[in-house]
Amino acid sequence: MSAPSVAEMRTALGLGSDVSDAAVVDAYVASLGFGITVRPPSPAASDPFAAAAAALFRAPGSVAAIYTTKNGDTISTRAIRGQPDAVSRFGGASIVQATNGLQLLRGDVPAPQAGDQIVIGQEVLTITGEPMLDDERVSWNCTTDPA
Repeated sequence: MSAPSVAEMRTALGLGSDVSDAAVVDAYVASLGFGITVRPPSPAASDPFAAAAAALFRAPGSVAAIYTTKNGDTISTRAIRGQPDAVSRFGGASIVQATNGLQLLRGDVPAPQAGDQIVIGQEVLTITGEPMLDDERVSWNCTTDPA
């Protein structure tokens, strides 16, 4: 099942072309009854990927976090945690390793760096390696280790 286009959402809700795409997505998500409100990163934003990411980062499965740079600047944000396994090859052998990572919205954290820290509840995590942007360049994928 794929997500409907903005035009399909507009038709389903009976909204005219005078309503912005962001407002259509917001109304559509609200109509689904999940209690999620989509807020685009800026009033001028018309990027459907950014609107969808904003909704995901406010939905169940995301967590409140405090991001702290190496300079001591703090940013209140939300994160999505993940612990996928990674396969490393060494000679003819494959080694499966557990990883610890998270995603951060680029609009909240514009330039994460290795060594910066994220506090989630009582847990402090340090970014290791180089953070990578997702395919749509909306969120950062960061590898972390306990501080």
